[in-house]
Amino acid sequence: MSGNNRGRWPFLVSLGLHLGVLALLLTELPWPEPEVEESGREVIQARALEQDPVAERRRQEQAQREAERREAERREAERRAREKAEAEARRRAEEQRKAEEQRRAEEEARRKAEEAARREAEREAQRKAEEEARRRAEEQARREAEEEARREAERQAEQQRKAEEEARRKAERQAERERQAEEEARREAERRAEQERKAEEEERRKAEEARRQAEEERRQAELEAEQRRLEQQRQARMERERNRLIARIEAKVTRSWRPPEGAGRLSAVARVRLNREGRVLSVRVLESSGNPSFDSSLERAVLRASPLPVPDDDRLFESSFREFNMKFSPRDM
Repeated sequence: MSGNNRGRWPFLVSLGLHLGVLALLLTELPWPEPEVEESGREVIQARALEQDPVAERRRQEQAQREAERREAERREAERRAREKAEAEARRRAEEQRKAEEQRRAEEEARRKAEEAARREAEREAQRKAEEEARRRAEEQARREAEEEARREAERQAEQQRKAEEEARRKAERQAERERQAEEEARREAERRAEQERKAEEEERRKAEEARRQAEEERRQAELEAEQRRLEQQRQARMERERNRLIARIEAKVTRSWRPPEGAGRLSAVARVRLNREGRVLSVRVLESSGNPSFDSSLERAVLRASPLPVPDDDRLFESSFREFNMKFSPRDM
């Protein structure tokens, strides 16, 4: 049990004793029995009191004094019971305290005895440890002497073995040198033969490489010639297609153009921009005719002719028809 529990235990015992004694005293007190009056007397007294207010007041004061007397007796009985319970609790607590002091004294005596026994055991253990250490030191010295003698014998045997091993290695090195000389001569002969073989192989490889190179150059020249021929054909087709579409565009714009009067000798150049479907996105005069009416008429003509014919080939459209210049002159149309 901890110190806190030992401290609370006497208090709890004391409290229990107080409560028990108080309950015992309350049950033994002589409580006054209620007075029962006859109904006839009550009626007579009530009528008399109705006729005598002074007597009624005296009766009430007497009843009040009687009630106060009984309350005082009850309180006195409770006080005596409480004092008795407290005295009993103090007695029990004192007995508990003495018993606790006795227990603590016995516990201290037991602890001191155990401490003395422990110290004696430690002294005995120390003595045995010292004895064991001395014995081990002697045993260690003996083993070290034996180990030194064994190592000395092993050193001598090792020196003898090394001398024999050195003689054997010298003989083996001499034999190895002779074998290596023979092996080197053999490898040198093989190297020369390999060099000659590689030289012949290199000559054959170079001849084959030259042949393949010549064949590759010939095929490349043929391929490039074929590509040039195909490109020329494509360019010719694109040029014909471009000229055909330009002619169609000029024809369509001419049909939509209404040049002003007296524009026979005028000319202008406009920059036309199309989308992929041939619809005119913008018309801008690059080289003016000097006549605003003439310039405006050609812009209106291009816009009225939209959409204009465009090629199916994307490259031809991007190179020649996405944006192009168009010359306007009444003499040429």
